[in-house]
Amino acid sequence: MKAFLQELRRRNVFRVAGVYAVVGWLLIQVVVAVKAPLGLPGWFDTAIIVLILAGFPVAIILAWAFEMTPDGIRPTESVDADASVASQTGRRLDIVIIAGLALVALVVIGDRILPKGGETAPSGEMAEARPNGDASVAVLPFIDLSPDGDQEYFSDGISEEILNVLVRIPGLKVAGRTSSFSFKGRNEDLREIGAALDVANVLEGSVRKSGTKLRITAQLIRSDDGFHLWSETYDRELTDVFAIQDDIAKQVADALATSLGLEEGEVLVENRTNDPVAHENYLKAHELWLKRGDQNLREARNLLTEAVARDPNYADAWGELALVMSTYPWYVEGYSATRDNYYVPSSLDASEHLARRALAIDPDHQVGLIVLANIQSVRHDYIDAFETFDRLAEQADSATTSGQWAQTLIQTGYFREAEALARRSLENDPFNIIDSNSLAWALANQERYDEALAVYQTLIDRNESAEIAYPYFNSMRLMGVQGQYEAMADRFRLFIERRYPQGEGLETTPIDYEADFVLLDKLVSGEITVEAFLDSDSALAAGISETLIARVEDPVKREMIMAERWQDMASLELPVFGVSGGANETAFASEVWKQSVRDSNLLELWQARGFPYFCEPRGEDDFECFADRVGTQ
Repeated sequence: MKAFLQELRRRNVFRVAGVYAVVGWLLIQVVVAVKAPLGLPGWFDTAIIVLILAGFPVAIILAWAFEMTPDGIRPTESVDADASVASQTGRRLDIVIIAGLALVALVVIGDRILPKGGETAPSGEMAEARPNGDASVAVLPFIDLSPDGDQEYFSDGISEEILNVLVRIPGLKVAGRTSSFSFKGRNEDLREIGAALDVANVLEGSVRKSGTKLRITAQLIRSDDGFHLWSETYDRELTDVFAIQDDIAKQVADALATSLGLEEGEVLVENRTNDPVAHENYLKAHELWLKRGDQNLREARNLLTEAVARDPNYADAWGELALVMSTYPWYVEGYSATRDNYYVPSSLDASEHLARRALAIDPDHQVGLIVLANIQSVRHDYIDAFETFDRLAEQADSATTSGQWAQTLIQTGYFREAEALARRSLENDPFNIIDSNSLAWALANQERYDEALAVYQTLIDRNESAEIAYPYFNSMRLMGVQGQYEAMADRFRLFIERRYPQGEGLETTPIDYEADFVLLDKLVSGEITVEAFLDSDSALAAGISETLIARVEDPVKREMIMAERWQDMASLELPVFGVSGGANETAFASEVWKQSVRDSNLLELWQARGFPYFCEPRGEDDFECFADRVGTQ
């Protein structure tokens, strides 16, 4: 036995085994690191490991049977002992082993101390989880790697659906869609993304769709050091898309923490439709709804109509169709949001019918409840609307829910509740424009104008192209409340310069901005009064009139203008909320306003839910509001 071991050493078998082990380990690390970025199938790394293990005995046999000589590779038995160079070969192998071990040490140490470390947990396995304090994640939009590059709606939809599933996992903090998707197409460092969204982990991936074939690659990465906690590649048929989403959500939950409230065998994603065409139509329509616009919403309506025809039990498609129909009237050319227009069956009644179809299939369907709550608010069925919003609050996983509810709270006088709701939502979705706008308007209604303008300034800084207009115009409204006409004019010019650089496209707009500029300059210079500005045909004056009412000096004229506005509002006849100042004093003393509160069912809501902090009940059917309390903290 001793002679045999000496012969193994002489023939460098042990050294060859050492070199093979070191090089094999390094090769496995390279394969694992590049598998996810290259979109390689899930079995690829396993196959490489099997091949490396299978090659080990072959390498040992070859080391025993053959020897490297100056004349090439020859059978060991044919080499004379005096002519053997095995000892020289052994020294070279020692150098290779030492260098390989040094490289192994660098890889291990680098993963622990350097950002963007490249080691990945083997496919389908979990790296060691950190404490539950790190149970937070942002889902970045998956990249479309389809052959024609025309499946972005699909990859975005998959990302959003995975996000919506993760939100429902107890104990897991998930950054909102608006904030996560704001990094789309931007090559940002993961540490910056994690810091901006206040999450410890990021889920990213890619989608490749060709016909009915689907490949989804997902990887979970710690944002502070780039460590890959988990990665997987799914090669499936399109009909398996919901099962893939469910698996990804569970894998993420398991990788982040072991105590997130998931039960063994629990299904997170219900198979909402067995028709892949209906599901594709839904995803396309949702993308079009996000873009808005007359033509986009028409196309979305057609796609969803086909989807529900193909699968009448597809609750998501019914809910999305309700959402599209409730949004569509505001984008029809020439439409104005007056009460008569808004109550036509093609918008309100049809939307309610569609929402109830979704709720008949799924009583807790989120979008169906959102649409229903909005319709109830528009109809001034406030008690029912608040009950619906209470049902939505139990789900607590939608930025759309909080945004819409905050706006309803503002319209009904609950400014402080709206502020608290918007702030809570922004903790998870800090870049959400709707919630930011709700926060600013809630602050403005409490006469905290500087804080509100700071929120709008942040939105404007993020929106340099002025693609989204209301941060500009809402900040102008707040400047108008305070009589800051010159600041209003500067903000208006900034909007025009950014929206129409070098005047490009300005001539084709349906609004005469040049006339608005002239009129606004006259207001700034004092050439015309606020009353004259409001009496003009200016689109700008009409858009910001509810706040400028506070600057009308004649109380009688001020009440007359407000009364006209109350009769023309689509959602609520009380534009006084958001006006403040002298207009509040006029409104709160007006019997016309008080009767409007009764007619709009707002008094009934206050009696049932509690009065706003600046109003008090008087007897069984009366109340009094106090302008000097609106701005109190």
